[in-house]
Amino acid sequence: MKTAHLNNEQFTAYLLDTDSNPATAAHLVACVICREELELFRQSVSSFNSLTLAWSESRPAAQVRRAVPPPRAWFPGLVWAFAACLMLVERSP
Repeated sequence: MKTAHLNNEQFTAYLLDTDSNPATAAHLVACVICREELELFRQSVSSFNSLTLAWSESRPAAQVRRAVPPPRAWFPGLVWAFAACLMLVERSP
């Protein structure tokens, strides 16, 4: 009896957890083609991980900027002081 070969999702699931699917493990024992494909898949993932790590390490570190509150305007206090002066001027005889 001939079985279908494993697909990328099955390879990924197997690499993430080799105990997750006994049927996949059994198929890999019996199928030379899938074992070779799994090794190529494993090498591709490893190569991708290495290249992306090297790329990210070559980039300058991002600087974390703190949130700075917007500057407070000085004129609201001036407006209140002006209003108080106007009230004093109107009260004076």
